Amino acid sequence: MSTMADSTELLGPATDGQFRMIACPSLSHERRTDRYCDAGRAVGDYVRELGWQPERMSARVTIDGALVPEAEWETVVPQAG
Repeated sequence: MSTMADSTELLGPATDGQFRMIACPSLSHERRTDRYCDAGRAVGDYVRELGWQPERMSARVTIDGALVPEAEWETVVPQAG
């Protein structure tokens, strides 16, 4: 299960086995999600956990600054750290 924090809260350091995910449903959307997630699942799992439906939006995912193509969301697994 993910450790969630409202984007208005300051996040402390990640615990072992977690990574920080910052997500925004679209470039023009002002609401942002900033949370720590437990590593070990595919990008698509995290996107769906947010309640987003990738097939109905133009979301983008990057890991360490590298774009993850949507076709790879079900196989790319973010690492902790």
